[in-house]
Amino acid sequence: MAQRFRSRPSAKRRLRLRTYRRMFRPGWLTLGVVCACALIGLACLLDMRLRPSVTTASAALAHRVGAQALNEAVTEEISSFPEDGELIETTVNEDHSGITVTRFNLPLLTKLQAQATTRAQARLEALSRETIRLPMMHLLSGFLLSRTTLTIPVKISLLGTAHSEIETDVETKGVNQVVHVIYLHMTADVMVVTPFVAKPTVIETKAPIAYLVMSGPVPNTYYGGGNPFSSPAPARNKR
Repeated sequence: MAQRFRSRPSAKRRLRLRTYRRMFRPGWLTLGVVCACALIGLACLLDMRLRPSVTTASAALAHRVGAQALNEAVTEEISSFPEDGELIETTVNEDHSGITVTRFNLPLLTKLQAQATTRAQARLEALSRETIRLPMMHLLSGFLLSRTTLTIPVKISLLGTAHSEIETDVETKGVNQVVHVIYLHMTADVMVVTPFVAKPTVIETKAPIAYLVMSGPVPNTYYGGGNPFSSPAPARNKR
């Protein structure tokens, strides 16, 4: 009986089959599982050790970036704005015993508020991405190898919005004297987004814009804190 012809596999196919057999041996499979478990454990260790440091560093960076943006916006706008004389309008009404009426120039104050908010928002958008470097050996082994220069770069994304409002503070000083102070109160809401944590941070700053002192005639008698005080009447000339 004639034997059936069987073609021999080519050299490339034999090499491929030999490689597959080596890869799927029990020893290689066990080694692959061990390496995968080691990588997963290292990733969990890095996450556990890096999370507190990244949270603290990102919060500090958000405060620095937000405060820098607000302070620069407030300083530049207030320094380039007119003097207090244009922000405060004073009118003397001679028909009613010389009553003085003082008003704040609301259009100028609104313009200052809008320009400062726009400038602060532009500063926050310009500083939207930052990179911090954390010492790797300090995170993994504590203080034993903390002097080594090996670091891990962590990229941080900052998403911020700026808000502002005009506040007025009124305080009584002395007798029949009132002090008005106008403040520009600015707030920045900064969201820090990192590979480990996303945390919102609020930064606030407050700067005086105008300072006004209003004084009236000092009466002969006044009541301060419930204790009456009377000034002595002028003495009459004796004949």
